[in-house]
Amino acid sequence: MLKARKKIFHISIFFRIFAKTFQKQIKHTPAMDQTPDVKKIPIITQKAWNIPRETSRFFSKAHLEDTLRAVNLATGTHCYVRDSCKQKIIVDSSSALILCGHPKHLAEREGFNFYQRILHEDDWKWLVDMNVAGYEVFFNYSESQRLSLVSSYDLSVKTANNGSLILHHCSSPYRLCENGNLWLSLSCVSPSTQENSGNATITNTATGETYNFIDGKFVLSAIPSLTREEVLILELQASELSVQQISERLQISESSLWRKREVLCRKLGVISSVGAVHKAHLLGIL
Repeated sequence: MLKARKKIFHISIFFRIFAKTFQKQIKHTPAMDQTPDVKKIPIITQKAWNIPRETSRFFSKAHLEDTLRAVNLATGTHCYVRDSCKQKIIVDSSSALILCGHPKHLAEREGFNFYQRILHEDDWKWLVDMNVAGYEVFFNYSESQRLSLVSSYDLSVKTANNGSLILHHCSSPYRLCENGNLWLSLSCVSPSTQENSGNATITNTATGETYNFIDGKFVLSAIPSLTREEVLILELQASELSVQQISERLQISESSLWRKREVLCRKLGVISSVGAVHKAHLLGIL
């Protein structure tokens, strides 16, 4: 899971470059007739839907699908794009985890309502509450810093064959509307090591600030408590040593080091070792 988390930051940068590349192909979407019911659709608030017609745009769906297919095959992850202006999910058939065994056309037709199909009732309510609180954090930042936010959480989903599994989601916006609202975001899905839904965090990768979802709202976390070994791992990572070199220095296996780094990233609220070192510097740990 740590490998997938490490990739989400680089993939989000790739999609931002991709967004600029196809900027000339942006088109206007039709006007929206009604404002949707926030209680029925997650990942949205009334404020986020206050989008002028001229800023409600989209990329060529074919280009996005081709890019998703390439990213999924190249990284081994399961990524999809969320269009918050149109409440749509853009997904490639290789994104098997998010489809949960359902056909691709069903997810595209239902859009954000597809989440309600694959989630248990309690998890659906939790997701709505979490995203409403998440938008409060999102709008508290300047437009320039909104693209630096990364959210992560675990969700129990229902599969098409009536099974159940826990998935870990990492999501990062890579395109905003002209008025600063969220337009396109990239989500990366991987099997979770957790046993239950939850563990929602929002991290500002530019400042190192991390918010934890507690009692229906995101709370800015304090400086985490790290063990001496975890601080040593950070120091060795800052020295740009390889995984093999660090494991030899600590006299542990590489697999054990990966697990320790995953715990360290969770404590710091980041998604990669590079992010862990950066945040440790910001917090004065290093």
